Amino acid sequence: MPSQVLLYSLKQQVSVMRRFGLPLSAAVERVEHERERAEDTDTAELFRDVHDHVLRIGAQARNVEDLADAVIDLTRGVQADVLNEVNKKLSA
Repeated sequence: MPSQVLLYSLKQQVSVMRRFGLPLSAAVERVEHERERAEDTDTAELFRDVHDHVLRIGAQARNVEDLADAVIDLTRGVQADVLNEVNKKLSA
């Protein structure tokens, strides 16, 4: 049971990271385009780098969230199997 609490805590933390990361991606992209129009190549390159990092963080957050969902599903399946075995023994 403690592992499930940790998984749900992890999912909550990843959800917070995604909630702040996804809007940040759009904001950085908008600033990046403004810098490209101003022909400030050094700053535009830095913003492209930041935008790339934000996109990677979003992808990693999705991967962690998917993995946590898979582990939770697996845990629920194992618990259901154990419950079925107990019910079989009690029924017999």
